[in-house]
Amino acid sequence: MKNKVPMINIIIIALFNYVFLGTEYMYDNMMLYVINSNGVVNAQNYILGVSVAGFLMYPLLKRVYRKNNNMLLLHIFKVCAVITGIICIAVMGTHSSYVSIFISGCVFFAIMGIVGSAVHYSLAVNISNYSMPVSYAIGIAYALGVLIQFIANNIVNNNLAESIMLCVGLIVLVYYGFGTDRAANSARAADGRASYIVYKNEKTAGITLIIIVALMTCIFSTLDNAVTLVHAEGSVDIGQTPRVILAVSGLVAGYVFGINKGAFINIIMYCVTLLSVMCVAVIELGGPFMIGLVAFYMRLDFSLYTLQQCLFSSHTIQIFQNYGLEWAGQSIMQEQL
Repeated sequence: MKNKVPMINIIIIALFNYVFLGTEYMYDNMMLYVINSNGVVNAQNYILGVSVAGFLMYPLLKRVYRKNNNMLLLHIFKVCAVITGIICIAVMGTHSSYVSIFISGCVFFAIMGIVGSAVHYSLAVNISNYSMPVSYAIGIAYALGVLIQFIANNIVNNNLAESIMLCVGLIVLVYYGFGTDRAANSARAADGRASYIVYKNEKTAGITLIIIVALMTCIFSTLDNAVTLVHAEGSVDIGQTPRVILAVSGLVAGYVFGINKGAFINIIMYCVTLLSVMCVAVIELGGPFMIGLVAFYMRLDFSLYTLQQCLFSSHTIQIFQNYGLEWAGQSIMQEQL
């Protein structure tokens, strides 16, 4: 019998989104004290790249403690991750030098990559236990994480308080983020789509999905760099009101993608791709930045859901597991963000 709402998974994904996005926002702002706007964009690219490496490291960690059947190793990692993460947030907050901010940022986002990989994998293998469509769960989680960040940036609006909130979020995230996989058998259960999805070559299908994720991430990164540059120059604070659009469009995307078991995903993503072109045109050609930012935020949520709908499909997870590509479904879930 399926549970109605995967509340714990929704909360943990929301916490991951908040801690990742909130710390990235703080990192960029701290970098502004020691480097110019172009340097901030480059520095952000480095930490996002490191987070991807972290995402790929989790399966190795999991294999180590599973192979030795020793959960103590996982608990040791959790404690070290929390302590190191808190220290990194504190060091970034002092903005004493470029090197200190950069190193602490890289270490922190490597940890976030590992934790994020565990969080998304846990949801992926357990999602078939719930009656709620995966798009609804992701929509609620993403919107909640963005709203927490918005509240921290605009209502709390205190660097020390925001740092404490990030530390508390990190502690809870690490403690609950490494959920039980519920034996990969959960991933093998049909989720409503897998029953009629058949691939002649499953390994090719899995690799193709990885390539699609990479290409879509490249599109996002290009737009994200343009938005970050404007933020770093001080023209617009992307943590203000426009950020709410992310939460709203996240809920809308989650609902739309859940209609008729994702029957409209293809046409939706075609339209979103056209919207991406509009974003680039508006921002790069000197048009009203706010219009480009709004379009970018709307496009971001729908693109994120396309990736997650593909990678959270129980059939897709099974493909990855069958061919030792377990890490594939974890490698870019955010990212990015």
